[in-house]
Amino acid sequence: MHSVTNRQRNQTDISVRTCRSRLDHLLG
Repeated sequence: MHSVTNRQRNQTDISVRTCRSRLDHLLG
């Protein structure tokens, strides 16, 4: 159960990082 929550949190962190990097690229 705990590992599942951890995995989900990791996935969210990755998507958030990707979104931020994309924004960084757009804003340049």
